[in-house]
Amino acid sequence: MGSHNRRHWIPSAKVRPLLPVLLLLLSALAGCKNLQASYHNAQGLEQYRAGEAQAAIAEYRRALEVQPEMPEALNNLGMAYQSMGLLEEAIDAYREAIRARHDLSETHFNLAVLYDRLDRVPQAIKEYENALEYAPEDPVAALNLAVLLHRIGRSSEALPFARRAVTQAPRDADVWFALGAVQAATDSHVEAVVSFRRCLELAPDHPDAAINLGTAYLGAGDLKSAELQFRAMLRKDPALAEAVNNLGFVLYKAGRHPEAIEHLQQAVQLRPGYVVAWLNLGNVYRELGLVDAAITCYQAALAQDADNGRAWSALGLAWQARGRRDRARSAFEEGLEVQPEDPELHANLAWLHLDEPGEAAGERALTHARMAVELAEGSRRVEVLTVLARAWWRVGNRDEARAVLKEAISLAPEDPAPRRLLAEMEH
Repeated sequence: MGSHNRRHWIPSAKVRPLLPVLLLLLSALAGCKNLQASYHNAQGLEQYRAGEAQAAIAEYRRALEVQPEMPEALNNLGMAYQSMGLLEEAIDAYREAIRARHDLSETHFNLAVLYDRLDRVPQAIKEYENALEYAPEDPVAALNLAVLLHRIGRSSEALPFARRAVTQAPRDADVWFALGAVQAATDSHVEAVVSFRRCLELAPDHPDAAINLGTAYLGAGDLKSAELQFRAMLRKDPALAEAVNNLGFVLYKAGRHPEAIEHLQQAVQLRPGYVVAWLNLGNVYRELGLVDAAITCYQAALAQDADNGRAWSALGLAWQARGRRDRARSAFEEGLEVQPEDPELHANLAWLHLDEPGEAAGERALTHARMAVELAEGSRRVEVLTVLARAWWRVGNRDEARAVLKEAISLAPEDPAPRRLLAEMEH
């Protein structure tokens, strides 16, 4: 219950020019035309570095008039186009460079960065992989691929690339930060603590590592260290709303509800549009049985972010606790209108239907429970498997119910809830 802030870090990758020095020497041996093309390529790079992208493009075109398939000039032409915002032209130039010479890791990298910025995720992943195929020790390509995979929710796939980047650039604070973020996302919180601490050793003023270190302590169950971390941040900046919110969340997890409320109220005073803090404050009120106050908080969160599935779920649960099943159903359904792939909303609606009489209610529960399982990942999948088992049981399919619970037990053998439910069904 509740949530804390973990900032998402995305690298600011730059395109890579192909340097002309060695190319000039090689081209001189190949003949006068190649030497002339390399000269124009070098002149283009000078113009580009001076901020004269249009003049650089003219020089690259002169190089290509002499040597039409010169991969270095094509790559650098793409780089100049990209700097001017001519993105499709840049893509075409990079592709031409790759057709001329497929093993240019820099060009694959540049194309990957451009695809990444355009949110063409599959193409970006492929080009980062190509860049790493031809330059396997490139830490920036490994880092960017890790961050991209992490950003789209594929953190387990990101982990080996983040580790590779750390191995190749062990003195780079941003690389350690990215590894920590990926580790935290894969529930490797103890390892994340190590990575964030290393990041702060290398860059004590890193803008995001301090707060992420606190959240990693929290994820590892070390509430004392998390509290100390956030209090240390607040000594430096008492108005840092994220640290105030996170400290409030830690205090809530420690069962110190009055202190938690004090800090969470301070967080929303510091930043009235702070959705996460409103949700956390509402959750504390709901746990204390102050349902009306909780509803007010959830409504405040939705006033800021009407598409927030977590807020719709929390509001529905609060109405349910208030005894207003109709309002609860409306909240879950409104949430699914804006977040149709939210597993928590589907699971909550399934639970609500399970408490309703009639065969049709059981079928509705089964539909939403199956959607919840299909959409859920990680530890949340175990939680929604429980509701799916109950839904199968409700519609009379005992075998499916048992099979689902056995899957839940295999995913989380230490969790007693699926075992208890299976034993209950067996008897």
